[in-house]
Amino acid sequence: MSTNNTIIHSPDEIMDHPSTSPLPLVLLSFGNILNTFPEFLLQVSPYIADRIVWNSIASSDKMMYNKTRKDLPPWPKNFKLCVPGCDISYERPPVWSPDGTQVACIVGDHKSISSSRRVRYDKIVIFDRRCGLLRFRRHGDSVDNSDIGWIPHEQFKDIPNLKFSPDGSFLLSWSQEIRDDGADDGDNGIVKIWDYNTTGYYLQLQEWNISQELDKDISFAFEIDISPCSRYVVVLLESHILLKDVQNNGKTIKSVLLPEDEYGHQVIFSAIDGHDFIFIGAWDEENCSDIIKIWYFDDEGDGPNANTSLITILRSCQFDDLVLSHDKSMIATTIYEGGENRNKVLLYSIENGNTSATRTKLILKHSFSARCSAIRFTPDDNYIVYENQNGLAFWNITTGMESTDNINIPYYYENKIIGVVDFSPAGGGQRLIVRDYTGGYYIASFLGK
Repeated sequence: MSTNNTIIHSPDEIMDHPSTSPLPLVLLSFGNILNTFPEFLLQVSPYIADRIVWNSIASSDKMMYNKTRKDLPPWPKNFKLCVPGCDISYERPPVWSPDGTQVACIVGDHKSISSSRRVRYDKIVIFDRRCGLLRFRRHGDSVDNSDIGWIPHEQFKDIPNLKFSPDGSFLLSWSQEIRDDGADDGDNGIVKIWDYNTTGYYLQLQEWNISQELDKDISFAFEIDISPCSRYVVVLLESHILLKDVQNNGKTIKSVLLPEDEYGHQVIFSAIDGHDFIFIGAWDEENCSDIIKIWYFDDEGDGPNANTSLITILRSCQFDDLVLSHDKSMIATTIYEGGENRNKVLLYSIENGNTSATRTKLILKHSFSARCSAIRFTPDDNYIVYENQNGLAFWNITTGMESTDNINIPYYYENKIIGVVDFSPAGGGQRLIVRDYTGGYYIASFLGK
């Protein structure tokens, strides 16, 4: 994603920003303090949520401002992701940019298009670490155009999903789109690729109609992932899996079809020893069990819709979440087991086999019971994070025990349990996005004691 730290706000654009409350007297005195103790800015900046105010204060000392322009200010502590007049989607959580300097999320509203159907008029909004909430014009519009706001994502039945490419060159969205004929028996599956910059312009680069390509209506959500090199996108629609080339306008270069009575619900790109492959989480209807398969899409001889390169490496009664570690050496999943804790977390190491047929396998490393609706690896892959009765818990992979003394998250909302959405990538500081049960999202900090 292209960025530009030289931000020039027009008068109209500045007026569009939500007004901020008057600064407390102690904050107004920072200018004098900074003249004497410029390093004080580094201690103060994490507590200034409004990025415009932050830039104003930082600019009071040229040396420190130039320093922070290079380093970027830290995300504010316990910073609520808030869009004036809009609600951020609870069902589609915010996502981090790969460098940890931006967060993208969906806001929207339902509107009726018939007596039986409603459509969402969604917008993509971007929070920037330096500039705060970004405002956009369509690429090519005049700077005098007063139609400035969020990136529109209209005429969608379902809430769009978002994902940044690993190299940050584009933002991808996908969802079910209302058909032009207004039929109630199915919808189009649409994938869109966006580019934008912090100077306030956005551009839709590509649009793919998956339903049209497969001649198949969308009856439920489909899943997507982006390759580590950012060139390829894998699309999972029920039993169909497509590998598309972004650099060739989304052309499908390979495809595979799951066996009869198997329906996919998750796809994850991975690699081991230089070989790329895709994890596929699927439901086996015949055996009433969840399975994990691997698609070696770089194998020679794979023809269209062939399934010879699909290998089942794990079969379970039912799992709710499938998460890959950052170093791609482990995979964790949760299974429902009932009772007070309700779930069990299973941690597997990913290892190579000796033959091509078994070259990748999962070895159970740890398991533990926990109350959790979602799990995540910390950025260093030393912990698995999940919920417990006190909020968030950190389970130490090395010791096989819950950590109680070396991790602290200072944000809690009236002692209610919160859920972890995702950790900031490298460069974003010790921050993570959390969700409280009032429906709000926050960028919280996690600290070593």
